[in-house]
Amino acid sequence: MNAVPRRDREPNEIYAILGSLKSIKYPTGAKKNFYYELPYNTERELSGYASGYVEIGHIETDESVNDFSETRSFPITAAHMQQISNLGIDAVPEKLELNFSQTCDNADNQGDGQTIEPGDETICTGTAKHGQKNFAHWRPQTVDWNISTGAPLELSIYKTGSCKCSINGSIRYKYPTYTDKTKKFAGLRIRKIEDVDQNNVSNVYEYAYGKYENGTFIPDFRMNQTYNFSSFIKRYVRQFTGDTGGGNSGGVGNPGNGQQVQIGSTFEKYYRIHNSSQANSSYGSSDIITYPSVIEKTGKGKIIREFENYDTSNYVYNKWKSGNLKREIYLSQNNDTLRVVKNTYRLNTLKNSLSEFTTNIPEKIAFSQILVL
Repeated sequence: MNAVPRRDREPNEIYAILGSLKSIKYPTGAKKNFYYELPYNTERELSGYASGYVEIGHIETDESVNDFSETRSFPITAAHMQQISNLGIDAVPEKLELNFSQTCDNADNQGDGQTIEPGDETICTGTAKHGQKNFAHWRPQTVDWNISTGAPLELSIYKTGSCKCSINGSIRYKYPTYTDKTKKFAGLRIRKIEDVDQNNVSNVYEYAYGKYENGTFIPDFRMNQTYNFSSFIKRYVRQFTGDTGGGNSGGVGNPGNGQQVQIGSTFEKYYRIHNSSQANSSYGSSDIITYPSVIEKTGKGKIIREFENYDTSNYVYNKWKSGNLKREIYLSQNNDTLRVVKNTYRLNTLKNSLSEFTTNIPEKIAFSQILVL
């Protein structure tokens, strides 16, 4: 099926509030004003990639040493790869990066080969080898090589005169970087309620939805079941021919023994529009948003209302409990705890022998089957 091009399904707060209740005016002259917002949370959005390095080895000369020549071999092992993996930032090895730098007189010599120009009193050359790759140069530069597993990195420096010279090799890895982006979802919720009495004295109630982590409030919510607009269903269909009446007609594809013969098969495709649950049972048929907590703030303090969330392995039979008020915490303007109210629930099963899920455990509840036509 062809979709309408450029259809934008993103929620729009400007249009979402159209037609919503804005104010109630009482006969006494008092009124109550309502202000809305769309549910939102903060999502990590991929912004690009950054690089890091795990050093394999290096050789560096001291400027005070006139003559220097050294070759060293550095193994590249699984421990280096594990070190990158242990960073915990989804880092992956990218290249073996070589960096050669020097401050000797031949550092800016031109040409493709090693040349000594008039006035060159100090010179330095760096070489490297890794697997089938080789490097030898006198001009400072950076080289990238593919990493050959099990092959060591061999580095060398040859220097004459008093100057600085170094060469090093590192595994360069890349890792994703993210930025925090506010994402909004459909369905209005109360942001603020303003009570204005007949004397025009206003009491304001502001609401925040989310959770506290290490003393910081983070906007958050949970969609109990993600809404699915549509899906395609494929059904395997076989085509038969033959004598089904048990006759003796015989012939190709018609054996006359009362059995059908398959002559073809195909997949029939169906387009299904449905609500949130593909299981077609009431356990997963809700699209209700629930929150870890809702904070009500006034000029006198705030009330933190915490709600139940179920993430256990038995979640499919318990997610209907999400949203039960677990406790209320009353705080003063100075965040002193004034009162804590805890709630417990005892639920009896439905006495319906035809229900889909029955139990004698009072903490569980039964549901009836939802029929999809």
